[in-house]
Amino acid sequence: MRPMLSVPQGVEEKVVRDRGLCVEARPDLDNPVPAAMRDLVLSAHAPWFMPDAPVPQTRIHLACTDRAFRQRSIEVVERYIEGACKLYPNVRTIVTHNAPHYFPFPPVRPQPNEPVPPFRPDLADRQLLLDSLRHLARRCQALGVELVVENNWAYWEGVAPGADVTQLGPGDFLEYFDIAPQDWLALPHAVGETHLSLCLDPSHAGPYCHRWPDVPQRRQVMAQYVSQPERIGHIHWNDSDLTDDRGRNDLHLCVGTGTLGDDFHAALKTRATQLDHPVTLEHFRDVVSLDKELAYIDSL
Repeated sequence: MRPMLSVPQGVEEKVVRDRGLCVEARPDLDNPVPAAMRDLVLSAHAPWFMPDAPVPQTRIHLACTDRAFRQRSIEVVERYIEGACKLYPNVRTIVTHNAPHYFPFPPVRPQPNEPVPPFRPDLADRQLLLDSLRHLARRCQALGVELVVENNWAYWEGVAPGADVTQLGPGDFLEYFDIAPQDWLALPHAVGETHLSLCLDPSHAGPYCHRWPDVPQRRQVMAQYVSQPERIGHIHWNDSDLTDDRGRNDLHLCVGTGTLGDDFHAALKTRATQLDHPVTLEHFRDVVSLDKELAYIDSL
């Protein structure tokens, strides 16, 4: 049995409808899904960049101790939730990112050839994060949708090639809150709202798993992300690479083309079939790749 599946906004309508798929809307409500396809939108991804920040690609920061910055972050996500519910009558799920933790301030990811600025974890407070997520989850409840918090990835900028990963820890990586599976899985209970659950992106989990030097250890860590599937309300279904350093990046490979393995993907399929709404293949290369991917999922 194939679970309900979505593809990202931008895939041609005929491709989507001919395969019985749905659509996940992008963060930009000024560039919405075409009107003829809006009935297919069952999930929507909230922004993770501030739309009006003076520094380009400044991250939304739901845990920021700067009250004005945090409030503006909440407003951006909340306005997106409200706008998506108006635009897309069938939307069920709103995806949001967690909050920067070990990040510079303002929270901007440095470009690959730039030096990494000092991290400011002192400007990120977990209790403020929980309060922000409670507020957004209650707004989702009032609108009849569910908020799902996606696991973010551990960026490897500033880590020297060949560095001994066993000697690295917090403060060595540019990272968000709750990137470790045990912390991420604990988030719904910590927030304590009925309309909040989790969104698993394995391609985001991969860079964290690469903190372990051996591939079997990495597989064990990856498996922990699906150890409590009842807490997962949405999936950004991608593949990644646990065997090569390229997996330190957010690869978003087609399902079945990486090295996460059949057992892992079978676990995702099991959870996806238990949900009453689609999970998202959060990538699109071409129609041939999509059809191969769907055939792989059917074979699990």
